[in-house]
Amino acid sequence: LMVFVLSQSILRHLELGAPARSETLRISIFVCRCFIYICSLGHGLFHHSKMMARNCRAGEYKRLCGVKIPSYLLDWQELASLSLVFFLVMMLILEPILHCMAGEGDAVIFEERCDASKGLIFAYSVMSTATMLLYFLLLTDLSVISTRVSAYVLVCGKVLAEVGLFLFGLTFFVL
Repeated sequence: LMVFVLSQSILRHLELGAPARSETLRISIFVCRCFIYICSLGHGLFHHSKMMARNCRAGEYKRLCGVKIPSYLLDWQELASLSLVFFLVMMLILEPILHCMAGEGDAVIFEERCDASKGLIFAYSVMSTATMLLYFLLLTDLSVISTRVSAYVLVCGKVLAEVGLFLFGLTFFVL
């Protein structure tokens, strides 16, 4: 999670006022993203391939809305982890650095901003946001380590439900 936040948020905004990013910064962003794609995506693909194969061999399926799904996906952490893998794959497909490397041979190395990536930046940022939210969602599972953190997560969950009801009611009232 820390490497993801570092590559997607912190390093991207270090030299905002400068006309072009330094080579060291571009290389750092590229290395962090490679680490994310290789380690996090690689682990997720291996884990879910193994679990799906195990469930398919054992015939462990459950019906959800008429669709047969592997039974391990009924656990919310596993479903969130599979969603994380999906969003990481989408990020890799939309990766601006790769599109700039493939699009322009004489361009600056590891640049994100080029003609080939202009149409992809918004979609990539949406995928990045969803990925970060999933990382934080999976991190809430660690809240059971501390009683205070666990109580905080419980209260936040209750408050968010109430805020959602308030917004729903407000929307109904306004419309």
